[in-house]
Amino acid sequence: MRKKSETQRPIDINDNVLTPAEAGEIFGVSGWAMYKRAKNGLAKGHYMGRRLYFLKSELIADVRDA
Repeated sequence: MRKKSETQRPIDINDNVLTPAEAGEIFGVSGWAMYKRAKNGLAKGHYMGRRLYFLKSELIADVRDA
């Protein structure tokens, strides 16, 4: 079960949409590790069908808030 964020940030349509592999490159981990982080609620991911995507601005904001 995915954890829902308490506060919803508005989505910028010009934001960079990243695949798990691309998001993993930012943090120095594999794409599979990003899948696990999204599943465990450690990184906010968005599913479109069966595919998982990350918004770069949300990942950066989560790191700043940590």
